[in-house]
Amino acid sequence: MGSGLFNMLLVRNIILSGVLVVFSPGLWAVDCVPGDISLVSQAEIDTFQLDHGPCDRVAGGLDIMGADIFNLDGLGAISAVGGDLFITETFKLENLDGLSTLTNVDGDFGIFHDFALTSIDGLSSLTHVGGDFGIYANPELPDIDGLSALTTVDGFMAVTDLHSLTSINGLGALTRVGSHLIFTTDALLTNLDPLAALGHVGGSLIIKFNPVLTQVNGLSALRGAGVSVDIVGNDVLTNLDGLLAFTSVGRKLNVQSNQSLADCAGLTLLVDARDHAQPGPGTGSVPDVGDEVILANNRAGCNSIREILARREILARHDSPVLAIPALGTWSTVLLAALMLLPAVRRLA
Repeated sequence: MGSGLFNMLLVRNIILSGVLVVFSPGLWAVDCVPGDISLVSQAEIDTFQLDHGPCDRVAGGLDIMGADIFNLDGLGAISAVGGDLFITETFKLENLDGLSTLTNVDGDFGIFHDFALTSIDGLSSLTHVGGDFGIYANPELPDIDGLSALTTVDGFMAVTDLHSLTSINGLGALTRVGSHLIFTTDALLTNLDPLAALGHVGGSLIIKFNPVLTQVNGLSALRGAGVSVDIVGNDVLTNLDGLLAFTSVGRKLNVQSNQSLADCAGLTLLVDARDHAQPGPGTGSVPDVGDEVILANNRAGCNSIREILARREILARHDSPVLAIPALGTWSTVLLAALMLLPAVRRLA
C-alpha cells in the first residue's frame, strides 16, 4: 500500500473516531435541543434522540407527563438535567429504568402521582439534586432502594404520602439536606434507620402522621436542625433516643400528639439550661432552642421540660454505682450472723 493511501485512511479513521468521541455519552456533555423539553406521550419518549439529539444532557427542564407512558427507555443516554425534572401524572409507568445513567439534577426533582410506579431502581446512579427533591403520592411504591448513590440534596427532601412504602433503605448514603427533611403520612414506615450517615439538615426536621413509626434511631448522627423540629401525630412512636446528640434547633421544637411517646430523654441536651451549642440560638432559659418549645398531648414524661429533666434525674440515680459487698467465707458468714443476733441476746439477759 502506498504511503499516500495509508495516510488518507489514517486521517479518515481519526476523523471517524473523533465523531464517535464527540457523541459518546459521558465523555463530553452534549446538550439536547431545545433547552426545555416536555414529553407527553410514549411516542415522544421513544423518538427522543431523533427529535432532540444526539445528546446526553438536558440543559433546561425536563417534564415527563402522559397517561400512555409506560417506559423511559428512550432517555437512556441522559446523564444530567440542568433545570427541573418532573415525572408526574402517569398511569402505566412501573419503573424508571430508562434513567439508569442519570447522575445529577441541578434544579428540583419531583416524582409524584405516578399511579403504577413500583420501582425507582433506575435512579441508582443519581448522586446529587441541586434543588428540592420530592417523592410523594405514588401509591404502589414499596421502597426507594434506587437512591442508594444519593449523597446530597441542596433543597428539601420530602418522602410523603407513600402508602406502600415499608423501607427507606435507599437513603443510606445521604449525608446532607440543605433545607427541610420531611417524612409524613407514610402508612407502613416503621423506622428511619437507614439515615445513619445523615449529618446535616439545614431547615426543619418534619416527622408527622406516620402511624406505625416506632423510633427515630437512624438520626443519631445529626446534631441539630437549622429551623425547627416537628414530631407530631406518630401514634406508636415510643422514644426519641435518635435525637440524643441534638444540641441546636434554630427556632421551634414541637413534639405533640404522639400518643405512645413517654420517653423524651433524647431531648435532654436541647431543653436543659446549659448552652451545649456554644453559642446556642436561644436567649432564654433554653439556650439551645431559638424560639418556643411545644411539648403537649404525648404520654406522661413528654409533656413539659420539667418531666423530661425529672426523668433524666431518675435515670441518673438508677445508673449510680451500688456499693458492692464482698463475698463472705463460711466462718465470716457465721460471725456476721452472730453479731446480728447479739442485740437480741442482750435484751434477753
